[in-house]
Amino acid sequence: MSPLLFGHQQLCQVAVGPAPEEEAPRGRSIEVRAPAYVLQRHAQYYGEQVGGYIEFGESVSVLLGVGLGQGRILQTSLVSEIPRGYLAGDRLYNDQQAENFQLPIRAMGFKPVYDYAKDQLGSKDEYEGAQLVEGNWYCPSMPEHLVNATADLIAERIDKQMWIERTRQRTQYLFLPKQAADAEGHRRMMCPAQAGRVQCPLKPHTLGKGVHLTLVDVPPSPVEPHAVCKSGSVTFPPEAGAQLWQPLQHGREHWQRIYFRLRNSVEGVNGFGKDPLYEHFESGGTRRIRGIAAQTLLLAFQLGHANRRKLTAWADAIALNGDRPRRRPTRRRKTRPLSDWTPKGYLTKTDNRTETGPDQ
Repeated sequence: MSPLLFGHQQLCQVAVGPAPEEEAPRGRSIEVRAPAYVLQRHAQYYGEQVGGYIEFGESVSVLLGVGLGQGRILQTSLVSEIPRGYLAGDRLYNDQQAENFQLPIRAMGFKPVYDYAKDQLGSKDEYEGAQLVEGNWYCPSMPEHLVNATADLIAERIDKQMWIERTRQRTQYLFLPKQAADAEGHRRMMCPAQAGRVQCPLKPHTLGKGVHLTLVDVPPSPVEPHAVCKSGSVTFPPEAGAQLWQPLQHGREHWQRIYFRLRNSVEGVNGFGKDPLYEHFESGGTRRIRGIAAQTLLLAFQLGHANRRKLTAWADAIALNGDRPRRRPTRRRKTRPLSDWTPKGYLTKTDNRTETGPDQ
């Protein structure tokens, strides 16, 4: 029986430039920064008998830059040219089997940044005793109110300020890398007591380090301690917690800056292309032709035109090598600038910080 299709969509990879703090860690500013734009696209069809919504192996194809030709997958030269950085998507992406999306993108050099659905909050996996809480490995004895901090926020049992405080307190129970991942993606991690962030009764040499360090409350157990509690460090393989794992600590300031910047950039590109005065992606009336192949091809032209329009406007508004921009940036304010009242024939030198007049 042939699959019953009832719709199709486009998977797009949006390229977003690095944040200012990533480009200039020592305080140096970089004035020229390209806007977000669509880097690649891939058609995807879905229906009642083709697995529901999306097959996320196709998303990996978008990242690889591949196309279908003569019955086989052809890899383009764009593969080695795509910068490898943080990769974010909506909550549907990290709800897949790890071998279909999460592990392939990490093998390609991307660093995933996720947000989580309600059923993905709290402790969802474990390895050698370490528990995976919202993408990060923590001490097995981390207090329950810290484990369930995000779930409590969504259930309105705590307010946002309390959630921020609890996610900050999680840091002292966080496993830390002992070394960089090896060529196979395995990484040795230290428990927080071994890293000097807490004191643990199971590791007597960590006791008495100072009253500023939290004493872990280890619950009594009839069995021997976990492997992570008996050794100084444990090697985590790539597939351990791969479905939800991410390198940034969920909820903290750095995660918020990276995740929301990427997601907002993607939605900004969507809104840019849906402008009814230009490409108007969401309207079928802009592609008045039958057939999935024709629709896909015309949408590709629309995406290309949106990219060109956006990059042209950006290039015309920047000044390079001290030259004036070709086009003055659009002024968002509706009120008049002070320069409108400058007397005719009066020459004045101003900058962004001071005002110069006849008496100065």
